[in-house]
Amino acid sequence: MRERRVAVVVEDDPDVRLLIVQVLEQLGFVVHTAANGLDGVDLVSLHDPVVTTLDIGMPGIDGFEAARRIRRRSATYLVMVSARATGEDQLAGYHAGADDFVAKPFSPRVLRERIESLVRRPCALAPGTTAGEREVTDELAHGPLRLRPEARRAWAAEEELRLSRGELDLLEVLMRAGSRPISAHRLALAVRGRTEGDLPEAAVRAAEIRIEQLAGALGHRADGTPRIEHVAGGGYRLAEADDPRAAFDGATRPGASQLARSAGSA
Repeated sequence: MRERRVAVVVEDDPDVRLLIVQVLEQLGFVVHTAANGLDGVDLVSLHDPVVTTLDIGMPGIDGFEAARRIRRRSATYLVMVSARATGEDQLAGYHAGADDFVAKPFSPRVLRERIESLVRRPCALAPGTTAGEREVTDELAHGPLRLRPEARRAWAAEEELRLSRGELDLLEVLMRAGSRPISAHRLALAVRGRTEGDLPEAAVRAAEIRIEQLAGALGHRADGTPRIEHVAGGGYRLAEADDPRAAFDGATRPGASQLARSAGSA
């Protein structure tokens, strides 16, 4: 029997909390709830959920601090659900580790679609790769980087990387694309299980932030350059593969830009 997926809802408003719980239960999740940030962080540590929703304005620590603490110990998908939905608030949420942002008041249908898109496997963008081929890929490799998509585990050399679910999704898309640069817009679509369509500017900016975070987590190549290149024109790709035996130099996040610059086209 397949084990049911777990979700955590961190929300101080009981009516909103109930609504989010109902949406998640309809999606088949076992849901645990907390009314403040500290209890929410503890629940995530205890249950290791697939998805966690966070309000921003809560008693004790706010949602931004809760997200930072959660991200240090969990790979859960983080969805901010808040009435504080200015561009600055959304960027602060993404920098804290959020994968998506839903503004209150929200439609249950919209929240359901956003959560479904997160937990759906990312769309590979590599031309000529069929869905069947993607399903049977046990492991992807690029120099010393290795990724097992189904197991949601990644390594640099022989050291396992601590990546969030969102970062693992981005890494899978980049590894499948090989040397082809991908725009932030297409990356944002891919991790939502889509290949085309419009996205809000904040979603594209979130992909850029997550790429920066992923680049820091992957460390550097043997020659000291980052493993992810920012190609002139706005695209991203993995840098040319170096020696698979190269030692992992350690993650460097958070911090300044970890992206190499390339003169290629996006």
